[in-house]
Amino acid sequence: MGEFRGKYQSGGNKSKRIKELKLNKLMALPTIQSTSKTSYSRVIFKKYKIVNDKYIVGVFDENDKPKTYFDNKIAGQYILPSLYDLYLDINHIRDAKEINKLIINWCKSVSYPYYINRLNATCNGEINKYTKRVINIDSKFEIRKFLFDLDNICSRLELYLALEDVYIHNNLNKLKSNHYGTISKNIFDIIDGMPDKNAIKFLKNNAPIFKYQVIGNIPPINIFTRLNKNSNYELSVSYSNVFEIANFAFQRMLCDINIAVDETNSVINSNSKLVKCPSCGRHFIKSSNRQIYCGQNECEKVRKKINKRNYDARKKTSQNN
Repeated sequence: MGEFRGKYQSGGNKSKRIKELKLNKLMALPTIQSTSKTSYSRVIFKKYKIVNDKYIVGVFDENDKPKTYFDNKIAGQYILPSLYDLYLDINHIRDAKEINKLIINWCKSVSYPYYINRLNATCNGEINKYTKRVINIDSKFEIRKFLFDLDNICSRLELYLALEDVYIHNNLNKLKSNHYGTISKNIFDIIDGMPDKNAIKFLKNNAPIFKYQVIGNIPPINIFTRLNKNSNYELSVSYSNVFEIANFAFQRMLCDINIAVDETNSVINSNSKLVKCPSCGRHFIKSSNRQIYCGQNECEKVRKKINKRNYDARKKTSQNN
């Protein structure tokens, strides 16, 4: 029998649990906001240039400063899937110029990837010789480093999704069709040549080992305590680039959506929230179990159109009966 892992454990001493809840309330234990509620400032340069085929540089113009978003922030639940889509797109391309173009388009639509807080503060302050120099330094990043950071977070996410498909659906397709993620490739090399049935059994029997590969050597999260707008203590995450934001969103997703396999290889608790939108084909993190479409305007129109068509069909069927 699987262990219930909800908010309250079943069984046990009821009065003891009530006392514990009262004690927690009295201590006002701080919690970190969930992935869906966490949002971040961002910086968007209108123009970028490639320098020496090694660097991407945000072009700074005093009369046309980069857009900084303190109020119009972006959610961590959007950054992680958008990076994953970029990762999948890049792994189908071998031309360096095309890869650079994809990275620049991502930066224009989502955010400049590094030194986000410092650029926000600098660009919103007085522009002088010193701040210009800081902006020119911070607005330049190495393409190779960006690709390394992208692979580091997205190959883990790729492995998580592939293992989830194995443990829940007995499906090896995602693991076999890995997109050059180094971690998933290493695991696939182990099961290569095994019949599917044996490979699935092997992966389930060694679930702790393979699931650890998802979190092994994962970059740590920097956490600090602050006062929120209600003057209550809360834990907040310190970040300076989009990969730290995505890393936090990913780790929250792992903990919020726990895939556990018991000694009989039965799934105890599973609820994948990272899915592909059937309309636009991009990945997103669901805000509810019933959500199917990503929520972008065009996809919302498609959803409403399909719902209306289905409603009309049901109505016509009931009238005919």
